[in-house]
Amino acid sequence: MANRKQVPEIAASTCRHVHRLIVERFDRELCPDEENRVDLHIAACHDCLVFYDQLTLIHKAMEALRQGLAG
Repeated sequence: MANRKQVPEIAASTCRHVHRLIVERFDRELCPDEENRVDLHIAACHDCLVFYDQLTLIHKAMEALRQGLAG
């Protein structure tokens, strides 16, 4: 998330909500409105895009470890 001094509280609140949805995206299928909200937000917010990319890499690494341990 960007520096709080530069981000109005409403924007910070939106980023927190999108972070929660990004995390949930790995555990469940988001409804179309939630998917759209995440996609639109990460297209405009670099910090949230970085958060999404990092979480995706961690998720893929964990899945690879599971596959390696199971195989």
